[in-house]
Amino acid sequence: MNYETPNQTEDHGMVYVSGPIHGSGIVEDNVRRAVTCAEELLLCGYTPIVPHLNVLWNLISPHEASFWLLMDYNLLSRCDAVVRLIGESPGSDLEKEWTLKLGIPYYVADTPEYQEFLWNH
Repeated sequence: MNYETPNQTEDHGMVYVSGPIHGSGIVEDNVRRAVTCAEELLLCGYTPIVPHLNVLWNLISPHEASFWLLMDYNLLSRCDAVVRLIGESPGSDLEKEWTLKLGIPYYVADTPEYQEFLWNH
């Protein structure tokens, strides 16, 4: 993949990737989907924030879910948009509430609204 494309010289802002980690599906598959989404965002000129990668951190230094959610809230408050991956996730549902409370644009992956956001900035 070439990261020296013209879009990479423009910063369209930070986008938080929200979605299931443990909530539904297999953890590794959920992380893979989040990273795939992040790659797409990156190639469109965004800086992706992928909390799914904290799975590794949690393996090395375990913390309660409330710790991770507080970290997520802090990250979310600094982002310009949020994209939600499909799948059940109580944590992502709480992130959505926080996002909407802050007035941050919220998109669901694989919808026309998300595709428009992704490609038209």
